[in-house]
Amino acid sequence: MRKKDESIETLRAVAIILVVAFHIGNDPELDSSRALYDHFSYFFQNIRLPLFTIISGYLYACRPIADGKFSTFIGGKARRILVPLIAVSTVEYLIVSLAPGVNNPANLADIWKIYLFPYEHYWFLQAIFLIFIVVVLLEFTSVLDKFPGYLIVLLLAFAVSHLYYYYKPPFNLFSFGGFTYLLPYFLVGVGLKRFSTILASNKAGFISAIIFSLLILLQYMLLDTDYASLFAKGQLLGMAVGLFCGIFLFSWKPALKPLAWLGSYAYTIYLYQSFGAGFARRAFGGLDATSDHLYFFLVLLVTLLAGVMIEEVVKRMPYIRKVLLGLK
Repeated sequence: MRKKDESIETLRAVAIILVVAFHIGNDPELDSSRALYDHFSYFFQNIRLPLFTIISGYLYACRPIADGKFSTFIGGKARRILVPLIAVSTVEYLIVSLAPGVNNPANLADIWKIYLFPYEHYWFLQAIFLIFIVVVLLEFTSVLDKFPGYLIVLLLAFAVSHLYYYYKPPFNLFSFGGFTYLLPYFLVGVGLKRFSTILASNKAGFISAIIFSLLILLQYMLLDTDYASLFAKGQLLGMAVGLFCGIFLFSWKPALKPLAWLGSYAYTIYLYQSFGAGFARRAFGGLDATSDHLYFFLVLLVTLLAGVMIEEVVKRMPYIRKVLLGLK
């Protein structure tokens, strides 16, 4: 088995912590500190999933599709992404539809929609599967093999993402909007591996760190103003934050063993965060209103550890592991 890169796993841990923290930060139990958690969400809005996706692109570039292996590659991604997507989203929808005491229960007759349109956080899996298909098709043209061609494709992807921000179609089949939003970052990850001497050099990292710092400072200055939307997802400044943050972090490559350990479970944590968080919310929802930060920390911790426990249990179960985790 290929040894995992601790620096990459550390970044995955940072990304999954930010993603889970964002979802918990919207809980009504935190309303007494709502301004703080809204600011937290705003500050990291262009770092969470962009970083997660940059890592996915980098890992793909480490083991790209082999010549003539299209069906094998896409079949493997379908097993790893679509099978658990269908299984886990179905279970969650059924719980929301049938479990007693659920506020605003879902209509069971509409369950088919979750397989074709975005549903909860599972939209990311639909989008990333579309990205794999498009990137593989691009690989067949060899346009990503040379830096000039790669750069043109990357700029076009950012342009499409920006245009989608303004001209959204009336439907969002299979999270196409998420696909246009995340594709540029996946390509950034591919470039960080494939053209590391250019994009992941010390010079590129230094320049990116300066630009990223200036952008974050500007973003902070525009907080609670009419111009805060300039850093929205799909806006040029917002996309620049994700781009330069990714290049900076990959040139720095921090490696911390505890985070690297957690990062190796990031995919399962993402898949099952609703279940871990649901349990934790019920367990800690009765905390005194003055303990909202304790509530946040405990729900975050339980959600992360629940993902770890689920993977450790399920991966030892033949057949079940394929359905629930997409493992062979």
